[in-house]
Amino acid sequence: MAKKTSFTEVNPLENASYAELDEITRCVHFDDFKDAVREELLEPQPLRNSHKPLRRKVLWFAPSLPISKHNFYGNVSFTIKWETVLQKLGPNLYLIDQSVYKERSYTRVVLTKHNYDGVLTRVNLDADGSPMKKSWFGFHHASRCDGRVSSGPHELQIAIEADQADAKWLYSECKVAANNHSEANSHSRHHKRFDGKDTNFESFKCYKFNTARNCECPFEWTLDECEENIEKIFEANGASTSRAGMAQRTARRSEISDGAILLGVAAAATALFAAWRSYSKDSK
Repeated sequence: MAKKTSFTEVNPLENASYAELDEITRCVHFDDFKDAVREELLEPQPLRNSHKPLRRKVLWFAPSLPISKHNFYGNVSFTIKWETVLQKLGPNLYLIDQSVYKERSYTRVVLTKHNYDGVLTRVNLDADGSPMKKSWFGFHHASRCDGRVSSGPHELQIAIEADQADAKWLYSECKVAANNHSEANSHSRHHKRFDGKDTNFESFKCYKFNTARNCECPFEWTLDECEENIEKIFEANGASTSRAGMAQRTARRSEISDGAILLGVAAAATALFAAWRSYSKDSK
């Protein structure tokens, strides 16, 4: 019997707009972060709730977001350069599935060393409407597109196939940053969830607890609160576990202002990419 899932076969995105894909991030709640520090690895999980059957263990990443914005996925981010991961754990990119709602949409892909031709469809990095594209300016991901009713945000979710050695490598190479998860447990009017259950939790505020488990999140923390708790965990586990200490592992306020400059550069690169796309279409 086919497993019930909101994900379906991948179709081209309508009216997609793209943003630079420079860094990718795995976001977790604080309990999972403590486990990662203790084990010195990011624990891969079976690929579940998928439209396409693939019995492999993966680690989910997505294009990085500013750490000051509320993070739906948890308190702590593990961040790494996309092309670093592509060179180490790629090069093959395949489509898994897609979910499109009234405004929001999600497309999931898998990065792997293995060849799944005949099982999965490769990501077309040149096609309009693809969730990922590559040009002279590097990689880009679809950040907005048409939903079922109106245009809205699109999220690219990247499953990285990883064994234990890969999981340890990712842990050692990622930088850690605290997230703002203070909007978790936000309440809205009583309503039905996607699975038919009753809830008072507002959507898109906490994936692990509010959405997946329909219960309160115990880690409803601001950015400052999370940074303090991360520091305690690193101190308790010693400098060898944190590798370079908090000064190098954790994003600080100065990185936020640096990020504003980088966002300006990224915006310029995105504009050049859009111009290149327009030129390519006109020259066909």
